[in-house]
Amino acid sequence: YANDSFHIRGSVTADITAIAKQGDAAGLRAYNGDVNIGTLIYTSDGALTPTYTLTSVNGGDLGGSITATSTYDDAYGIRSNYDIDIRGSLTGEITATGGNNAYGLLSQNGAVLLGTVLGSETTETLFGGNLSGTISATATGGSAYGVSASNYIEILGELSGSVAATATDTNDVYAYGLYANNNIYLGNMAAGSSVSATATCTDYVSNSYAYGIRSANDNVIIGELVED
Repeated sequence: YANDSFHIRGSVTADITAIAKQGDAAGLRAYNGDVNIGTLIYTSDGALTPTYTLTSVNGGDLGGSITATSTYDDAYGIRSNYDIDIRGSLTGEITATGGNNAYGLLSQNGAVLLGTVLGSETTETLFGGNLSGTISATATGGSAYGVSASNYIEILGELSGSVAATATDTNDVYAYGLYANNNIYLGNMAAGSSVSATATCTDYVSNSYAYGIRSANDNVIIGELVED
């Protein structure tokens, strides 16, 4: 838990667990800022008025496991007020199980970013950007989101792992594998990858809604990244 931002200068390979009975549980939480994994390294051209180019990333991978469980309230694998910026790849396992709502990754007022573009405009190369791990969100009394962003989701590389959201409730219930208010970019979805959403309403007078990938107000782009 960080009152402002959560900066991890290298990679994550450890196991992180948060368990709550009454109250929310979060594996990593940045209350007022961002969650950043990896350090961006810039190189100067040595000129009197230097130009700096992003040339490499120290660390940047999210491996290991993050598990958040709340018996009665909300659970978050990673929760950030603004951006979640994983500058390498997500290779680990993120599991959130909530008695109310559950979120694998939640950016409340920003974007979820995976991967970094290195170099200049003429020599761009991609560092990381792959989601080969697993993200699972299970809500037993509310809605579930595998990855949720109020702005946009950008997975620059390949989604070859799995994202799953499972929600059950007596009232109207929602499940989203990937959800963003604005654009969702996926560099590629590999054969065998999975994005799933399952919503079950136990009261016949209410409704259940399930969306594997949903952009509420904009586009879903797979296979090509379009820059403004």
